[in-house]
Amino acid sequence: MIEAVFVRGAAGNIVEFSLSGHAGFAERGRDVVCAAVSALAQAALIGLEEVLRIDVEAEVDDDQGRLRCRIPEEAAASRLQGAAVLTETLLRSLRSIEAGYPGHVQVREINR
Repeated sequence: MIEAVFVRGAAGNIVEFSLSGHAGFAERGRDVVCAAVSALAQAALIGLEEVLRIDVEAEVDDDQGRLRCRIPEEAAASRLQGAAVLTETLLRSLRSIEAGYPGHVQVREINR
């Protein structure tokens, strides 16, 4: 199962997200659930780093199926607004996959 964890900061915005595991929907290399989750997470990370130019703290381990991204709360306010759009979209997209493929994706939110 893929576990997605979103951490909200004091202001309510997502300051960190992580994904780990494999969906187990199909064999490796043919798993559409893993592919969808991976594509969404990578798109969010690219948006944060390359479009918004936020110096995020990111770790990616494709072999282990892990991705972690921390957004510095001291980033410029205008960039944090863009980050909020990307991370909230990622959260809602993963919730949609979780609903469509129960038992393969689990999404949790933590308030810091």
